[in-house]
Amino acid sequence: MTYPPNDGSFPGPPGGQPFPGQPGQPHPGSRPQPGFPGQSGQPPGGRPPLPPGHSQVPPAQPGYGVPGGTPPRQPPVPGHPAQPGPPRRPRGGLVIGGAAAAVLLAVSLGVVVWNIADGRPYAELPGCGRLLPAEVVDAVPGTDNPRAEGEFTSVEEGDSGYLAEEGVLGYLSCSVGNVDGYPLHVIVSLFEYEDGGEVVEELHGELEDELRDREEGHHEEEQGEGAAVLDWRPVSAGDNGYAVLFEDGEYTDGSVYGALFFATVNVTVLVSYTVGDDGVGEAEALDFLADFAGRVERQLSRESERA
Repeated sequence: MTYPPNDGSFPGPPGGQPFPGQPGQPHPGSRPQPGFPGQSGQPPGGRPPLPPGHSQVPPAQPGYGVPGGTPPRQPPVPGHPAQPGPPRRPRGGLVIGGAAAAVLLAVSLGVVVWNIADGRPYAELPGCGRLLPAEVVDAVPGTDNPRAEGEFTSVEEGDSGYLAEEGVLGYLSCSVGNVDGYPLHVIVSLFEYEDGGEVVEELHGELEDELRDREEGHHEEEQGEGAAVLDWRPVSAGDNGYAVLFEDGEYTDGSVYGALFFATVNVTVLVSYTVGDDGVGEAEALDFLADFAGRVERQLSRESERA
């Protein structure tokens, strides 16, 4: 895949003129502008209402999104419009033993015990350079000397107050690539940890539900016409999570995209990846995502500050 030059022509700054289409797919050629694009309303293929008790997270502006949509309560991933919007909150189903949440929240006398190894909650995230140094991003297939660029945004900044209602304290947005393009985007969200564990417990429960649906063969990516999941698997990184690879035939000519999502204590990591046409096969792409998850988790544990 030949990436256009990073000339800032797309996706455009928040409020600007993005490429036509629906939010969703990361574009391999452009590094998005820093910040948190988002707006109220429900575009075609966008996020349906959350269940009772949840506030509605506005869908991303055109020009921003994640393959197959953004998991519940997540900031939108910068990218190129194409794939329909975020998945709905999954419904119940069979339990995946290996993907069940490893976080057990025990409340005794009002004190939460984070009952996982090295499970103290995170209090502060590192910058993109520390989280994604050369030894981590060099693993991205089809890139030469990639680098990570981006910044942390507090929910107190800008118009992202609705995320605060979902327990998000802030998020780190990083784009990985070089002058030829940015095929990979990473969003790390920091959640509330001084509320008795309520937000984290609910977050992990939502992810368990989604994993159960995937185990039953229900993939939100396939709700759009022409989209087909090629493969997926639970990942060992974090307390629970998954990697998924799918082909989009509705807005592109069968391009292949990958997404990775995992949660660890009070942090979630969301990755969108554009699979190029440089010989990276489906198995290799999915293996990369699973391996990349472990690399990011180790750096997160090493470089972040704990509460």
